[in-house]
Amino acid sequence: MEKRPPEHAQRQERPESETEEVTVLVTAAQRKPALAIARTLGKREYEVVVASHHRIAQSFFSRYATHTAVYTDPKRNERAFVADLLATVARYDVDVLLPTDHVTTISVLRFRDRFASDLSIPAVEYETLLATEDKARLLSIADDIGIPTPDTHRPGSLAELEEIAAEIDYPAVIKHNKGVGASGVQYVTSPAELRSAYDSSGESTQHIERDWPLVQEYVPGETHDVNALFAEGEPRVAFTAHRTSTFPRSGGRAVITESTREPELVDSATRLLEHLEWHGVAEVEFKLDADGDPKLMEINPRIWGNIDLAIRAGVDFPALLCDLALTGAVTPPMSYAVGRKVIWIDEGLASNLWASSGRLDYARYVAREYVTGAETPVELSDVAPHVVRLLQLGARGARAAVQGGWQTLASSVAGESGA
Repeated sequence: MEKRPPEHAQRQERPESETEEVTVLVTAAQRKPALAIARTLGKREYEVVVASHHRIAQSFFSRYATHTAVYTDPKRNERAFVADLLATVARYDVDVLLPTDHVTTISVLRFRDRFASDLSIPAVEYETLLATEDKARLLSIADDIGIPTPDTHRPGSLAELEEIAAEIDYPAVIKHNKGVGASGVQYVTSPAELRSAYDSSGESTQHIERDWPLVQEYVPGETHDVNALFAEGEPRVAFTAHRTSTFPRSGGRAVITESTREPELVDSATRLLEHLEWHGVAEVEFKLDADGDPKLMEINPRIWGNIDLAIRAGVDFPALLCDLALTGAVTPPMSYAVGRKVIWIDEGLASNLWASSGRLDYARYVAREYVTGAETPVELSDVAPHVVRLLQLGARGARAAVQGGWQTLASSVAGESGA
């Protein structure tokens, strides 16, 4: 399945650092970061190959997708996924590979040595990725270098769980030790709920396996992100954003975000990423506690879900990442627009409107944000991907109505990372 953009597509001049006919392969074409990447690189005259394990993915229908490819779902067969990706790289003579979701990032970095040396993958080494995957390990590293984190406990037995249940403050949070995003997060308000939550996770033995959930302090405030680009452990670009609305409403993927300038958060994120000798992009997530002080939550080691905001505010991370991949050099923007807002019209917004109390007030809030200047990622000159996505959302909503209402859709949305 192939499709080239129309000849009359509006293009932007590419920086002098870029070479002619550079081809970039972008994974997870079904998710919104891939569409944003395809658009911004396509406008700079890159050849963009978008790929997915879905046969119908929104980015396949973008005018900026030069080629499309389908690969095996890495969750089902990781080695077949890598083989498919290698074939796509060879077929289109790919110069830069950008994995853009959690699963493909892990697989690409795990099998990095399978790819040819002339293919650039501007990302951290797999061992560094593992440090960010393990939340307990990451928070321990942050504690060691003086970055505030939520109080976090990692039970090693049911006896330890009982001790923790008796000592901690409530509400508390249970979350998976591995992975990113809101998937698997539970909130408990008492020791009994904490024990029940572990039972519902399948705990029936006297010892909790290494990757069983963490028990963590509940941090009630909103989420603030530091989006960064590093080159071999050296900071190059930083951008901050505030998630003013999320799904779930208690914290998760962005529904509405605003560009900010928060130097204290940048300082904390920079110290952490320098310590990890970071390379490539990262999203460092903080939440504000009851006193308004930021606490580190996690690192997203790839291009993040709300990348559109940074691009629209003047920090084109995908283009800068390609500069890093191709030349090793990055020229950061002199500044960026603060106060720019983006609303994502997707399952998160739909679920917040329909699957929660106070939906009318929430609808008024979203409408007010839009009327007062918040943008959406919809581009009328490239509208086909949005039509496809809305049709997919409608189909999912219809299935959810049959299977259990919007709560069913909400649960499936919460399980998606970086969408």
